[in-house]
Amino acid sequence: METFFNNNPVVLGIATLVALAIGIISLMFGLTDKIETKWKILFWSIYAVIVVPLIYVSILIWYVYIIAVVLFLCFFSFILIRKIRTKPTKYKRFEDIKQDNIKYGYVVYKPFFWNDMTHKGIGYDVLKEILRPLNINIDTTDNNNYHSSNWSKIFKELEDEKIDIIIIPLFETRRRLNKYNVTFCTPLFYSDIGIYAKNKDLPDKKFLFSEAIEFIKERNWKGKYLKREISHSLMEKHKLPRKAIKPTVAEFTEDAYFQSIISEIKNGKTNFTFMEVFKAKTIIKGQNTSAVINILKDKELLYPVSFVVRKKDTVLKNYINLRIIELAMEQVTDNNGEQISKLKQIIKTAAVEGGILENEFDNNFVWKKFD
Repeated sequence: METFFNNNPVVLGIATLVALAIGIISLMFGLTDKIETKWKILFWSIYAVIVVPLIYVSILIWYVYIIAVVLFLCFFSFILIRKIRTKPTKYKRFEDIKQDNIKYGYVVYKPFFWNDMTHKGIGYDVLKEILRPLNINIDTTDNNNYHSSNWSKIFKELEDEKIDIIIIPLFETRRRLNKYNVTFCTPLFYSDIGIYAKNKDLPDKKFLFSEAIEFIKERNWKGKYLKREISHSLMEKHKLPRKAIKPTVAEFTEDAYFQSIISEIKNGKTNFTFMEVFKAKTIIKGQNTSAVINILKDKELLYPVSFVVRKKDTVLKNYINLRIIELAMEQVTDNNGEQISKLKQIIKTAAVEGGILENEFDNNFVWKKFD
């Protein structure tokens, strides 16, 4: 073998050039986007061209060169395999957001999102305003830029890249963060959550949250919750006796489940549930009942409400966060002649259209950061 290389210097040159070419191709075609890795490629390319031939010529040990080339090829094969197996991250650059048609996922849940010939809701209107400077149009509903889901599936569908963003602003819970590879954007607002029970044999007072949990446990109450919804997280977190309702794939059934839970409390079939105050008020008013009440003090349990994206889509998240802050700082005049933030104006307009009474808006939607 040594004689072969000595008598065929062209082979040595070709082998060296092949090793160098692999390094150059890796740099040109973006097989790696890490600066540290690019420096390693440059180092090993120089090593292949200069150092290895010198070792061969001076020592005349052919297997040293062969081992070096093999190791070099293995190194780049490893990079190539990782590149092929790793899905490209969406929205690496700001330009990608402009060019891409963002696909949003939703659950029908007034006033955050609903479909009345066209898509409407708080999440829809806020996201539309967030994307407006990029000329990304989500008004059209004939280009498959949306996807209907339910509480059980929507986080997994986001994680699996079936959608790019959950358009209904959702509660950030530890359970959701631990279970899925997702992240929550800057809160749009904070929503008041109540504990609803039958207004019978209850003390004539409202509870602090810790008091209410103790009250429920002492009486061995059993709660009803919608699977994967906030009531599920809270009952599980505080180890309360509970029974689940599993949501279906149907698009227009989520509100019906909330209504059924309130009806079961009213009829004594279950003892309590956690529910957003504005949602419960709408349902109780629609059922014309005073039998079901919130046992918590006003604004005792507040949760941030945010858009949800994948963890790796950091540019998209950062852009959304920046736009939320801009909208929160921009002042406009509302219908009553008062100065409010543009973010609050958009949310308030959509909430009222979705059935929230205007005079109850500030009691249900809390502005801890921006007001």
